[in-house]
Amino acid sequence: MQLTIEEQYLRIITHLVFLSPITHYLFMTPSPDPNEKDVTPLQCIIGGLISGGLATLFYLLDRNIINTFAAKPLPDTNITATNIAVAVRTLVMGGVTLVTALFAIAGLGLLLLAIQTAFQGSPENES
Repeated sequence: MQLTIEEQYLRIITHLVFLSPITHYLFMTPSPDPNEKDVTPLQCIIGGLISGGLATLFYLLDRNIINTFAAKPLPDTNITATNIAVAVRTLVMGGVTLVTALFAIAGLGLLLLAIQTAFQGSPENES
């Protein structure tokens, strides 16, 4: 039986997608570990405060970088130098802003998780 090129490609892609160890790791549900402890609201609050503190520091850094870039004029002698300067400024400000947002959202999520775990209580108490 001779397979066409399309069928061979389909078999290869199917094999790579469904039998890949990464795919197996990502899509297979792990069995619960009996030694794993539940998260406590205090752990969530501490993590949220750390993440929020880092977000605040990155925000201050971001504001300082933006003010520094605003105070210095772009080079106007060469169009290539101007384009490179604009690209570098955009990448630096965008990267720091992205990190700031990442830590802020993580901190908010951890604080909301602390509220949720405080209201749900421990599963051991319910039995």
